[in-house]
Amino acid sequence: MNISFSYKVLTRKDRITPHGLVPVLLRVIINRVVRYYHLHIYIAPELFDEKKQRIKGNSEEVIRWNYVIGESIRKAELYRFECLKEEKTPTHEEFSCFFDGKRLRDKHSLFDFMQHYIEINKHTYSPGTIRKYKAELTKLAKFKSVIRFSDVNELFIRQYDRYMREVLGNRTNTVAKSMTFLKSVCNLAVYEGILPKNPFQGYKIKRVPGEREMLNEKELKRLLYIFYHPDEFTITKNEHYTLFYFLFSCFTGLRFGDMQKLSNQHIKDNCIELYQGKTKYKVVIPLSKYALELLSFITDRDKIHPSVPIFKMFTNPSTNRMLKRIAILAKINKRLTYHVARHTFATLSISMDINIYAVKDMLGHRDIRTTQIYAKLTEQKRRHEIDKWNKFLND
Repeated sequence: MNISFSYKVLTRKDRITPHGLVPVLLRVIINRVVRYYHLHIYIAPELFDEKKQRIKGNSEEVIRWNYVIGESIRKAELYRFECLKEEKTPTHEEFSCFFDGKRLRDKHSLFDFMQHYIEINKHTYSPGTIRKYKAELTKLAKFKSVIRFSDVNELFIRQYDRYMREVLGNRTNTVAKSMTFLKSVCNLAVYEGILPKNPFQGYKIKRVPGEREMLNEKELKRLLYIFYHPDEFTITKNEHYTLFYFLFSCFTGLRFGDMQKLSNQHIKDNCIELYQGKTKYKVVIPLSKYALELLSFITDRDKIHPSVPIFKMFTNPSTNRMLKRIAILAKINKRLTYHVARHTFATLSISMDINIYAVKDMLGHRDIRTTQIYAKLTEQKRRHEIDKWNKFLND
C-alpha cells in the first residue's frame, strides 16, 4: 500500500522573532497537504543542523531540545508504521491527535483511558454522569491501583466481582452496575483497537429485581405535617428546606437533576414543561394544588430570572443524609433517599386511578413497561391489604 506521508524537522526563517530567533517545527505532508507542528523551541538560525535535523551544541538546554525533536520524529515514524501495518490512509486530523497524545487508543492504562475519555466528552455528559464515572474509577483503583488493559481478562473480572461482594459488601445490583460500567469501558477499548475482544464474553452480569422504596399516603401526610409545623419537631433549617424540595418532587415526580435546573421558564400555565436531563425526553407535568402551594413558599419567585433555578438545593449526598434524619423524626422505617419522591409520585398516582399512560408521560418513561412496574407494586399492596379480610372471622 502506497502511503503518502512524509515529515521533516526544520526552522522557519520567515517567522523570525524581534529577538532574531526562529521556531523549530515538525513539517508533515499528507496527500500533498502541508501542516506544521510547533515544538515550542526558538533558537538562533545558525544553531540548527538541517542535515542531522538537530540543534548544535551540548549544553543541558540543547540536549533537552534535541530530545524533544527526537520524540517528534519518533511519533511521526510510529504513525507512519501504524498506517502501513493497518493498511489505512493517514490523515492530518488523526496525526494531530496522535502527536498531541489525544487519541484514546494510545491510552493503555484503563485509568488514563477513561480520564481522557471523560475529559474530551465532558460537554456531552451531565455532571451527575461524570461523578458516577469518576466514582466507579475510584472504586476500581481501590481494588488495583494500576490497571493496564492487558490485565483485564475473565479472571480479573471474577476477582473484582468477588472483591465487591466480600470486601466492600456490595449487593448483586450494585455489583451489576459496576460491571456494566467496566464492560462499557472494555467495549470502548475494543472500538479504539486497544483490546482485540471484550473479556466480558464469558461473564454474565447478574441482576435481581430491585425493591423500589416509596411512601404511602399516611407517611406523605406525616412529612407534610412536619413541614407545616416545624416548631413541633427538632428539625434544623437546612433539614426543613430539604424536606421542602423533597415534597415538591413527591407531587411532581421530578428527578434530583431536573429539580436542580428547574426555573421559572419551565413553569407555564400551572404546568412544568422541560426536557429531562437523563432521557432528554420532554415532559409536561400539571401542577396539583399541593405543588402550587409549595411553590408559593419561594420568596419573590416572580423576581427570579427565568433561567435561574428556583430551588437552591444541597448536593445529592447531603440531601440524602438529611432525609435519613427526617425519616427518623417522622418515624418512617424506610431508607429515605431523594429518589423515593419519584417512586412515591408514581405509585400514589396509579393508586389514585390516574391513567397509566398519563403517569408514563409525566414521568418521562419511553416504555410503558417501566411504568407498569409501579402498577404491579400497587397491585401487590392491594393484595396484601385484602389479607386483612381473611382474618375477619378470627378476630
